[in-house]
Parts: sequence; C-alpha cells; structure tokens
Amino acid sequence: MALIRARFRMTLPEDIWVATVSSSFPDATFRLLTGVPKGDRSLELGEVLAKDPDAVADAIRDHPDIPVFDRLYADDRRAISQYEATEQRLYEFLWESSLPRSFRSSSRTARWSSI
Repeated sequence: MALIRARFRMTLPEDIWVATVSSSFPDATFRLLTGVPKGDRSLELGEVLAKDPDAVADAIRDHPDIPVFDRLYADDRRAISQYEATEQRLYEFLWESSLPRSFRSSSRTARWSSI
C-alpha cells in the first residue's frame, strides 16, 4: 500500500505571533513540535534554533498572544518551551483542509512549512 505524503509552505498573516517574532529574528528557526487546541487557546511545545535562543524565547514569552509560557530547556543554540497561544488560525487551516495534523512544522521569517 502506497503512503501519500504532502508538504506545503505558506506565508503567515502578519498579525500571528510567530510571524511577528520570527520577523524580528530572521536568522532563527521556530519549530512547532506539537500542539493541541485547549478551549479558546492552543497548548504548544515549540523549539527555537538561534544564535541567541534566550532572546527569542523572551520575545515569545513577552508577546501579548502568549499568556502562559514555560521555558523547559535552553542551551547556547536552542530553547524548548511550552506555552499557550490565543491564536488558532493555523489549526483552523488544518481542520478545514481535511489534512491530518502532522507535526513537526517550522517557521522562519513569517513562512510556515510542514516537515
């Protein structure tokens, strides 16, 4: 039985928090490792790869669309955090497309890709 695999890329709307933060850190890569809807928010586990991952993680924590943030791990090139985001349009896109929710996905300079 053949397995069908699809990959896609899309430009994120400017008002989504990851587009705002990734535009401020163009050399950083943002990876959404997993995420699930949680009422009017989404609970997400994210990874940042950057020259200064602490600065990027601080920008995520300080964004108004991230009301809950917990940095789980950080070293000199990577930070992993769990957070709640009020923005759910990416999930709505997946639900409406009938695509299976497959993680990982990544964002860099306001572009989102499934991996």
